[in-house]
Amino acid sequence: MIEIKAKGIAQQIFRTVQEVQFSGPVIYASFFHDELLTVRHEDPQAQTLALIDAVPVD
Repeated sequence: MIEIKAKGIAQQIFRTVQEVQFSGPVIYASFFHDELLTVRHEDPQAQTLALIDAVPVD
């Protein structure tokens, strides 16, 4: 799992993983959901995990 912890770096992270030809499964996780959309734009089949700060009590 790779957690994207800064805005604006998702594309670079995704491309780096592709360049090194990592063969295992990769899950891209982030609290910044726009970054996950960027990863999905690069590869619609990429596994992503949207992290959330809290859930509503109701």
